[in-house]
Amino acid sequence: DLPLTDLNLGLEGTGPGRSTAPGLAIPAALSFAFTAAADTLLIQEAPYTAVDLAGLFAARVLEVTSLTARRATGDLTGALTIDYADDPWGRLDFHAEARDVPASDLLAPWLPDIAGRLDCGLDASVVGGCDLKDDATRNRTLDIAGSLTGNAGVLRARDLLAEAAPYLGDRQDLMDIRFGDLDHRFRVVEGRYLLEDLTLVGGETDWRAQGWVELEGRLALGIDVKLPPGFTPDLGNFSFLVATLRDAEGRINLPLTLSGPADRPTVGVDLGRLRTP
Repeated sequence: DLPLTDLNLGLEGTGPGRSTAPGLAIPAALSFAFTAAADTLLIQEAPYTAVDLAGLFAARVLEVTSLTARRATGDLTGALTIDYADDPWGRLDFHAEARDVPASDLLAPWLPDIAGRLDCGLDASVVGGCDLKDDATRNRTLDIAGSLTGNAGVLRARDLLAEAAPYLGDRQDLMDIRFGDLDHRFRVVEGRYLLEDLTLVGGETDWRAQGWVELEGRLALGIDVKLPPGFTPDLGNFSFLVATLRDAEGRINLPLTLSGPADRPTVGVDLGRLRTP
């Protein structure tokens, strides 16, 4: 038992002045098992509470075999391994689950821009890993796959969709995307966040997106928006097509593209994907 009031633990493979892999300094015979509890654990400056974990260390491999915590009003579980045997600089592998965590709290440490736009409760499942030698190595080797599901909420996208304003006429409110269900499958690989599929359904509009966002700030997305019944988008010279695009419910599917800097993307209508229902 080791009572502590404050503990700072660095698990990075390298730091200022470090030129030797940390795994080489770990005695091969060192082994121990452990359990721990903490009122508050800060990760990426975000507080996780009611933390309990257990694991073991042997043969230069650290295993956290179970971890439970609270994040805001939701629950988190997971496990991780840091391997200094196969890679003396350290190799991290992990999996985690989240249940009913507010989007702003779950995403803030990792995707702060999205966290500030999205209001809903989220369930999440992620698995991934990376090499820990340095920042460049971590970014190059980071590979994460996961899924998110959410309940009723809103995605505030007015600034992202600013260039779509002319198409929406007097329905500028549609850029605050209200939905009943959110479903998202994603992967992070080679410095890109891949939207394998993102669907927002159940509000006045239905949205589906695919594409990628570079971690350094550029994006390329294809988005299909199913507009409210009877609503007519302003397509300029192509407005004559509108009457042919309505489905049996009187709704039009408007295909958009977003490209360029993530904070101010260019928005356009993908005329190649305009089609009759």
